[in-house]
Amino acid sequence: MAAVPTAVSIEEYLHAFYEWEPEYEDGQVVERPLPDELHSLVMLAIIRAVCASGTGLFALPELRIRIGESRFRIPDLSFYADEPPKLGNTKPPLAVVEVVSPDDRYPVLLDRLADLSAFGIGHLWLISPEQRILQRYEHGSLVKVDSLEIPERGLSIPAELIFADLY
Repeated sequence: MAAVPTAVSIEEYLHAFYEWEPEYEDGQVVERPLPDELHSLVMLAIIRAVCASGTGLFALPELRIRIGESRFRIPDLSFYADEPPKLGNTKPPLAVVEVVSPDDRYPVLLDRLADLSAFGIGHLWLISPEQRILQRYEHGSLVKVDSLEIPERGLSIPAELIFADLY
């Protein structure tokens, strides 16, 4: 599904009810592709691993983040350290995971990751469940990796664990 922008104010965006929460880019409401079962299973595996890690990290799904004056992103998973963010938090998460959905397009995903990087998020990953590939986003490019790592927090989640329950 292609993103279909609709012009609205920030106030309208923040207070409207949406069937599936869209993102907001400079006055436009932009639809996001719906996830599938593989997408959900990958997120579940990561959340379980983070909860069991003892690192003090929280992996929060689908959290709306204001990344600029007129931009909101909703990463698949946002990682925060030591305590969950408070309502209205403007601090960047420590890390973000985006999971590729069937209708996602890589140019759009790369734009989203660039926005999140510019906001100051230090660890960004893109996971493709269909191909069972983990990639780290750095300086506008995707680099294949074998695990999701946040070295300063002692977190390492290997690809085998993330993809173990996929069919």
